[in-house]
Amino acid sequence: MRNPLFLLCLLCLSFSIQAQSIPHPRDAFGHEVGADYKLADYDQMVKYYEQLAASTDRVQMIEIGKSVMGRSMKLLFISSEENMKQLDKWKEISTKLARARVPEEEARKLSYEGKAIVWIDGGMHATERAGHQMTPELAWRIASEESVDMQKIRDNVITLLMPMMNPDGVDIVTDWYRQNLGTPFETSGPPILYQKYVGHDNNRDWFMNNVPETRAVT
Repeated sequence: MRNPLFLLCLLCLSFSIQAQSIPHPRDAFGHEVGADYKLADYDQMVKYYEQLAASTDRVQMIEIGKSVMGRSMKLLFISSEENMKQLDKWKEISTKLARARVPEEEARKLSYEGKAIVWIDGGMHATERAGHQMTPELAWRIASEESVDMQKIRDNVITLLMPMMNPDGVDIVTDWYRQNLGTPFETSGPPILYQKYVGHDNNRDWFMNNVPETRAVT
């Protein structure tokens, strides 16, 4: 019989190697997330998410649409390797429960069988920078962290992570900040709308779905 301690060490080593193979945002950005005087632009974010999805079976990324200015809108699915193999199953269960068109007995069975579906996004207003700047590190933590709590989250939750619902605005705000860094205008906002047609009112479009970003997310 193999030594249990040996097997445990082997398992820990496997987790350690996997965690090391998953890239950290700093590797893509050249700085820590949230570092003083640093903002990542949307292209940097997308390139990082592509690297993340390519590095582990715990992450999948799809395109759900295009922004007003033609930027690709991304959505990430993050969960355990086993859950990721059955995304269609969890989607079907969630849909049945949400529509409430199944008998109570079946609904109870599905509620035990299914997984929690949690949506997290980097916000809609590009001038509220913290949300879209921190989502890369959040994605990395969910995908790579081997704490007991995070393993439970991956086993029981399908995380839908959207980097930012206004990618055009991310670049408008980031470009303006970089141009004015070190000047009296460093903390000012860009003098143009960060959503070409509705600006800060992009969060008021949910009942009409007028702009492509809202339609893509819906």
